[in-house]
Amino acid sequence: MSAPDLAALLASSRNLAAHLEQQELPHLTLGLDQIENQSRKLVSRTGGVGAANERANYLLAQARVNAPQLQDLATSLNPALTFSPLQPIRDTDIASHLRHAHEQAILSTIEETRRGTTQSFWRSMEEKIGRDWEEKKKRVIEELATGDERRMLESSGGLWGSRSLAQSQGLASSGAFGVSQSQVAGPSQPSMSMPAHSRMMVYDRVISDLNRARLQETPFPVIHALTEATERLPPESKRDQIVSTFSLLASILGEDDPRSASYQTDPLTARAYSQAYLAAAPNTPLAKDLRRKTLRGSMKWLEDLYTQHVDGTLQNNPVEAALGANPSASNKLRAFLAMKYYDAGRWQSNLELVKGQPLWAKIYFLLRCGHTEEALAEAEKQDIALNKFDKFFLPCLREWVSNDDRSVSKQLRDRLLTSYNTHIRHAPTIDPFKHALFKLIARAEPARRNVTHVTETTEDWLWFQLAMADEPKEGVATNGGLKEVAATIVKFGEKSFDKDGKRPWLWARILLSCGEFERAVAGMHEKSNMSVEAVHIAIALAYYGVLRVPKSAQQSDSLLTVVDGTSYFHFDTLIQRYIRHFTRIDPKEALQYVYLITLNSDAPGDVGKEQVAYAQSLCRQIAFESPNYEELVGGRRRDGLSFPGAIEQNMKLLHLEDAKAYHQSIVLNLALQYHTEKRLIDAVKLYNLAGEYNDVMKLLIQAIGDTLFESPEIESEAGQIRATAREMWETYYTTPEVRSIVQDALLRTCQKLLKIREGFEDIHYGRQEPGLEKLSQTELLPFKTTVYDMHRKAEEVRREDPAIVRNLPEIIKQTMEALWTLYREAKKRSGEQGFQQRLMNLREKAKRLNMFATSLGLAGMDFPTLNTLESYMHS
Repeated sequence: MSAPDLAALLASSRNLAAHLEQQELPHLTLGLDQIENQSRKLVSRTGGVGAANERANYLLAQARVNAPQLQDLATSLNPALTFSPLQPIRDTDIASHLRHAHEQAILSTIEETRRGTTQSFWRSMEEKIGRDWEEKKKRVIEELATGDERRMLESSGGLWGSRSLAQSQGLASSGAFGVSQSQVAGPSQPSMSMPAHSRMMVYDRVISDLNRARLQETPFPVIHALTEATERLPPESKRDQIVSTFSLLASILGEDDPRSASYQTDPLTARAYSQAYLAAAPNTPLAKDLRRKTLRGSMKWLEDLYTQHVDGTLQNNPVEAALGANPSASNKLRAFLAMKYYDAGRWQSNLELVKGQPLWAKIYFLLRCGHTEEALAEAEKQDIALNKFDKFFLPCLREWVSNDDRSVSKQLRDRLLTSYNTHIRHAPTIDPFKHALFKLIARAEPARRNVTHVTETTEDWLWFQLAMADEPKEGVATNGGLKEVAATIVKFGEKSFDKDGKRPWLWARILLSCGEFERAVAGMHEKSNMSVEAVHIAIALAYYGVLRVPKSAQQSDSLLTVVDGTSYFHFDTLIQRYIRHFTRIDPKEALQYVYLITLNSDAPGDVGKEQVAYAQSLCRQIAFESPNYEELVGGRRRDGLSFPGAIEQNMKLLHLEDAKAYHQSIVLNLALQYHTEKRLIDAVKLYNLAGEYNDVMKLLIQAIGDTLFESPEIESEAGQIRATAREMWETYYTTPEVRSIVQDALLRTCQKLLKIREGFEDIHYGRQEPGLEKLSQTELLPFKTTVYDMHRKAEEVRREDPAIVRNLPEIIKQTMEALWTLYREAKKRSGEQGFQQRLMNLREKAKRLNMFATSLGLAGMDFPTLNTLESYMHS
């Protein structure tokens, strides 16, 4: 650009700002050379880049950032190499191909490892969350079960008698025992319910008596005791249901009335059936005998129940019954049949009459009521008429009645089956009771165990199933026996028998009748109004050995576990849930139930040991949660004598043979639990009770050492621990038999720690001289040690107990501060006699103390404070 152009540009720029100009400000006109010179001067006045960098490095160094190192690292990076384009590999370059494959293998391995690690992490996380959730869910379920059992019981309707089997079984629509449901049980109306706790209280006494009998190793009629306890409750329909269920159980297990002669001569003992019931092989002679006993007991109860129904019907209708002076079973059944099937001067058309009487019906109902001999006598009276129809029926009936297992020889059975298949099975019209008798005695058609118009009610149907079950003493069974009946009933399910759920006791009694004890108790416990009885029925079953318990590894949310078709019941879990109601309120009563878990100690394999171990751990837990655990585990009085607790008095029920086993299993483990929870005083008492005196001293020494210099003005457990330690030390030191067991080193260490604590408290409250005297009595300080023996003294002190050694820095510091306090006070009394000597003694002690601290060389020693205080004494 030319000079005129620059001049014109300058003139125009001045014209733009002419209106802003002020006359008082001079105009500066500088040439280019002048501008350059002024610029160079300005640049020379500013600091260099190096000075700025130094200040920046200084600031970054304060934040522990090494700026020069980072700058060198950044300079060394060559982005050209990082982002250099890939070069293609020629087909003939084998080395490059191998190198590339090797690098790719490394990269893929790294990627797969990273992916596998990530997946493993999330999988482990999900498993842990799942485990935590399962544990929490289990606790929630247990809490909900506990709360459910506290509800008020509701009415369960009428007695057992009510028919509701599925129509596929061919049962009629009438109610129990052939009359309407309202006649037997009345309508299902809610009634005044009994609180669960009232029944729990009456059962508590039975359980205490049961355990007392176990300690004395005498039989105890637990079912009859529970029945009597129930009968003491206010009368209502629910009480009758409970009593009826207990009576069924007593009949099944063969527990006689304790007032009877049979019980006095041959009582049923504890675990009487465990060997037979828990046997792995189901066809052992003992197992077969037990199934036959279950069959007979169930049938007898059903027969007695029907007999009561017959008697009640006749008593309510004396005119129609017209018994006269002959109250025999045969005459009663004649009258009952007339009331049931005779109307308007004629018998029902489907009944076959012999000499004007329904002979087949009468024989069947005599068998149904358990009068087998009377049934045979009635048949023999009409032998001519019977033989005209079938000459093999009467011999078969005679053999069937005479055999305990209700078996018939194969020859007679085959002939009776031939008659059944020929004349009865497909007959268009046949007397239903005749049909039932042939089917029953010959055990014909085991897959169809019902007869129309005969098995009308649930009880009739169940009795017929049990009567047809074949459990022979010898020979081959004609059907699956009791197991097949049980499988059929379980397959039907509760809804087939109680659709509306208004008769909860019905299903429980059906399961008990067919030997499904575990399922029966589990089903009862699921219903809140039956859970209390479920617990005590389970106890009775466990007492007699007819309740299977699983391994601890087979835990589940449900109390019932089925493994390979065999049912197991979590009896220990049942007891644990039940006692939660009153563990804190009445721990002694809760323990009575825990002792029952060991009834299963003879279970096969390791199951029995697991049950015993769980019972012992549950006892410890109850004692741990009890506010007065000494009542449960025992303790020692101030005079040193021990007193037993409730658990020790019943330790044989926990399979603890002597005091040593009791201390090892209960007391020491409980002491360890208290120790873990930092309840040190309780742990000390239990260790002392178990005779572990050295452990008592070790625990006290550790506890005192941890709080040795805690402020005396703070009230805490540490003060109680020190008081307990003094009491224990005095007892141990003055009792020869205990002194001979406790290590002398532990007694000395405890004594020294207590003395140090006393000295510290004196110093804290301004009593420096007594405090220093007590500290000197521990022989830990070098006041009487020469300079030449200082190192030996330090080595000797370092070998003391760790509770003392770790407190030495604070002990020395407190001692030095006490010396300094005494020195200042001494200087204030400068005119007194011996003033200088006292100051010299204090300086000498401070000097030796500082030398001693240096010789110890312990971590945490406050040398600045020690040196400062010593220097003050020499100033």
